[in-house]
Amino acid sequence: MKEITHADVQTIREDFCVYRVENGQILKIKQTIVDVKNEKQEDGKYVTNMAFNDISFVITPKPIDTSDLEYMSKEKITAEHQTKELDFKPTREVINIYETEHSIILIALAVEKIFLTNKKDETNAPILRFTMKNGISIIPKISLIQKESEKKSTKN
Repeated sequence: MKEITHADVQTIREDFCVYRVENGQILKIKQTIVDVKNEKQEDGKYVTNMAFNDISFVITPKPIDTSDLEYMSKEKITAEHQTKELDFKPTREVINIYETEHSIILIALAVEKIFLTNKKDETNAPILRFTMKNGISIIPKISLIQKESEKKSTKN
């Protein structure tokens, strides 16, 4: 049977990445860690699995004509509703930092594409869809690396 432990995760820095979209809207996204599981394999090595929560919202600072769009819940929007790929510029891209007992976890997000849809939300703003990618680094704490090094040197 595999040994599984859940790591206690502390947030060191967590903020939104922000993108200015060509139609005037502002997209804010972040990915938060919900759970970190360390699973000890039969060979004694550990595999880390993480669960995430994606959070995003759109700010519409100036009214946009949506008279030709129909209302739909954001949760029901699919690729079929996309009408146009929009240009955008990042105004802030951050690396969120988390800490467990044994490691530092870095999460970097980047939006790849933003699409206008043929739907509007309850605030009468156009609904956007987007694709993103993430980069995750898990860095062992230096003190643990030193302890492993010391164990190896005392065995020799």
